[in-house]
Amino acid sequence: MQSRLYYYFQKYLHIKLISYEKEVIEFATLENPAFSTVMICVNIANPCVCSPTEVDVELEGSGSPHLSGYSTQNLVFDDTSSQKCFSLPINGAWGDHDYTLSLQNISGGNGAEAESLVNLVIRVDGETPPVPFCGVLDSIAFDSSLTLEIEDRFGNGYPLEYIRLPEIVTSSPRLPSFPSCGCDEFDISTGYFNIYFEDCIYTETGFNDPVSGADRREVVCQVFSEIAELIALQTTGTCEEEPQEVNVRILPSQIVTEIGQISILDAEVLGVGSPYNRISYGLKAGFPWLIINSADLPATFLPDIYYGTVRINFEGELNAAYWYELGSNPTSSSGLLDLYTAVWHEALHMLDFRSAILSSTGDYTLYDQHLRFVYPSVPGTPLPIIEETPGQWPFWDHHSVVAPSFHFFI
Repeated sequence: MQSRLYYYFQKYLHIKLISYEKEVIEFATLENPAFSTVMICVNIANPCVCSPTEVDVELEGSGSPHLSGYSTQNLVFDDTSSQKCFSLPINGAWGDHDYTLSLQNISGGNGAEAESLVNLVIRVDGETPPVPFCGVLDSIAFDSSLTLEIEDRFGNGYPLEYIRLPEIVTSSPRLPSFPSCGCDEFDISTGYFNIYFEDCIYTETGFNDPVSGADRREVVCQVFSEIAELIALQTTGTCEEEPQEVNVRILPSQIVTEIGQISILDAEVLGVGSPYNRISYGLKAGFPWLIINSADLPATFLPDIYYGTVRINFEGELNAAYWYELGSNPTSSSGLLDLYTAVWHEALHMLDFRSAILSSTGDYTLYDQHLRFVYPSVPGTPLPIIEETPGQWPFWDHHSVVAPSFHFFI
């Protein structure tokens, strides 16, 4: 691994020098790229032994992902040395980034000041990640004595106890997020969505990462804020005084046995999203769809459960592969994956943009009603893929004119 890193940084680490005014203290050139560190050196002309000169080497921004562990370096020229150096660790991560080091807080010496190169721009050209795809939720581990009442869009069953909101938020009134881990910290209103980041109670990674967690949470909050603005909650004909809200479960990326999550997503999978719905037959509708279109929920289900879920993969190299700066887009050359569009994609699955068209049991989704065949031998309007079969089992089936093996959609 070390020999590979040596080649990687020797080949891809480049320096750009900017500002060419003469100064006394300045950056030297890059020294000896080796393994996962490089040497950064600062030169001084005419050092004064009787009065040491100090300078801070500061990094602009967070340094994520390649320099996320950087802390400001204080260099002291207290002898006749004309150069001071320090090791700069470089994290192996996907994507290309420019990082700027600058000379700040110069003091001491014989009127020491910067007169030449005060900024050093380091470009790390990272590897381009593979194109990930939307994945599936694996089945959870649960107490087999419990009754399965809920399922996700992949057919995994859940006892009701495994999708209940934790007691920490079910007090009266119910909290719209976990304490100190909600969208209110960004002054973002998510409308009728309550967002629960389970990383904040089970892990210190993913959406609770000490460096990037807050930025990642802000992206999720922004997405659901936009959805709430785009899709109006039906507010007429409800039985409750207040419309029901959609409780969204943001699953951890890691294994969390407390919630039955015993596997991580495959390395190629960027994320997954799904509504929860009752185990039933015929056309299925997820809880989020039902709530948004009726502002209510069937009385047999309690308000203190999750109604849908999104899980984003932050495992391995994907932990540093995301762009999560709102208001700007990653460049194609950066090689980074846009967290904003990934969350949008999975959130739409949670809202019932999902298909079960390959089902052989007659269990389809409301979305499947809108899919059409492109079938050249049948002239006229493209045919719906499924049709209702009243009084027959299954109640919905593939269109009688077209064999189920022909899946050409528009």
